[in-house]
This record gives sequence, C-alpha cells and structure tokens, in this order.
Amino acid sequence: MLQTRSFVLPITLGASMLLAACGGGSDTASDAPAETTADAAMTVDEAPAMDMLISSLTGAAERPEPVDTKAQAEATYMVYADSIGYVLNALDLNGATAVHIHRGGAEEAGPVMATLFTSADGTDFANGTLAMGTITRETALAEGVTFDDLRTAVSTGAAYTNVHTKANPKGELRAQTTASMM
Repeated sequence: MLQTRSFVLPITLGASMLLAACGGGSDTASDAPAETTADAAMTVDEAPAMDMLISSLTGAAERPEPVDTKAQAEATYMVYADSIGYVLNALDLNGATAVHIHRGGAEEAGPVMATLFTSADGTDFANGTLAMGTITRETALAEGVTFDDLRTAVSTGAAYTNVHTKANPKGELRAQTTASMM
C-alpha cells in the first residue's frame, strides 16, 4: 500500500463513488424516486456480486526490467458481472502518458486489454486521481478482447495495471490485479 496517509481519502471516496455507479450500495427511500423505492430495499442475497481488488503499483514490479522511481500508484477495481469500476491514484508521478490493463502474469509483458487513461503530452500528478471510470460490455476494448475476457483476467490475477510515462514509455509502475479485499 502507499505510505502516504493522504491517499486514503481519495481511494475511499473513489471506491464509494464507483460502488454506487457500478450498482453496489443502495438507495434510501428519501433519495430514490417513488417508483424505485421498492428496488432499493433489496436484500443482501439479491445484491449484485462484486470483487473488490486493490493493488499497489511500483517500479520494482515492472517487466522485463524493473524501474527505479519515486512514483507510486494504487489501483482499485470493483468487478461486477456486467461492469468493472476503477480508480487509479498516483503520487509523485511525472509525465504520465497512459494507463492500461494488460494480459499477463507477474513476470510477463503482455498485450493491452483496456485503456484507462491517455495523455499525448504527459500529465504530472503530485498526489491525486489519475484515472477513474467504469468499463461495461459496451466499452471498446483492445482488438479481440471481450468484456468477459477482461473481467476474468482482472478477477483471477491474469492481468496487470501498467502506468506508462514519457521517461518510461514501456511502463514505470505496475501491479497484478490479485489483492482481493472482499
């Protein structure tokens, strides 16, 4: 995990927002329109199944060659049957050009499955959210990759998150998607 306490709040807020956006959580009667109030009272057994994965990205995890960097990042994924919510927070990151989910194990450099962020000019992050969103069955993924392929790879640790920078175009930060929190 990142060692800066200020990362806890963005992750907690981001995870809460994603949980609500991806179908988790519940509406209360006062917040829900009258016609959806009955839906808001679902039981725990009826709640959508979700895996929450949190991983710390480091330069040491980069492959084929580790990268010496002071930058750090933390990726949170909420994996549902029909969506994957994500938040990627970064610390001391300079010139970020892309964030991808790649197919591959811890010692492999695999192909891109999904793009989470791009910046042609490179973006600097002293401390903040680099990427946040939701991937659905309708989201355009890498050629030949289906949503079910991506969901399975992320959930089983057969994928990794990679942050690319101007200084390290092949990747500066990396982590497998295996640290299940739920």
